Amino acid sequence: MKKQIFNRIFWAVVALGLCTLVCVQWFSAGCGWQSLVMAAAFYCALCFGGYVVVDDILKERR
Repeated sequence: MKKQIFNRIFWAVVALGLCTLVCVQWFSAGCGWQSLVMAAAFYCALCFGGYVVVDDILKERR
């Protein structure tokens, strides 16, 4: 149970940090708001996929 909670927290922090840094970098490069929204959605979905895979592995080990 503790591993699953750590997994959730880890992927939430990674998603928040990755989306923030990507959006800041792309904004400074002059990208429009549509690109920033799509980048945030893509990287959050990528992190959610990582969370699902690791969570599935943790459930199988029980």
